[in-house]
Amino acid sequence: MPNTLDNRFWAKVNKNGPTQPHMDTCCWEWIGARTGDNKYGKISIDGKLQRAHRVGWLLQTGEEPIYIRHKCDNSLCVKASHLINTLDKSLGQSLNTIEAHSRGLIRYNNGAAMNTAKLSEYDVVEIRFRYFFREKPSSIVKDFPVSQGQISHITARRNWRHT
Repeated sequence: MPNTLDNRFWAKVNKNGPTQPHMDTCCWEWIGARTGDNKYGKISIDGKLQRAHRVGWLLQTGEEPIYIRHKCDNSLCVKASHLINTLDKSLGQSLNTIEAHSRGLIRYNNGAAMNTAKLSEYDVVEIRFRYFFREKPSSIVKDFPVSQGQISHITARRNWRHT
């Protein structure tokens, strides 16, 4: 058997990989070498390392990969029907984030869980309570490490909506 790219590539693919909950077919997982973070498969072509899913896209579709996204959320998957070739990298990254968030893979921190938060949930409740009883934001701001504008955003529920 000749040592062609096609033969080398497919020898390192498990076509009985896991089926992700939002996909109808199983992933074709790369079982060869991986990147340093173990996140993606890699294969050497002419002495240069390439990501396996990009090479898989090229071998299966004949199209040059621009920005490849995984619909299956499995970064080791090389199956073309689980990949999307996006022409615009920033659009591809945005769509990845939106899709991952919709499936619960990314959770945004809110309120005090954010590392830049200056207030706690108790502070926010107190601010709203004082505002409800007609205390002016200019008076409330003296007791908290935020601006008067932030106090107004909190009382109008533009910020800290989850509280």
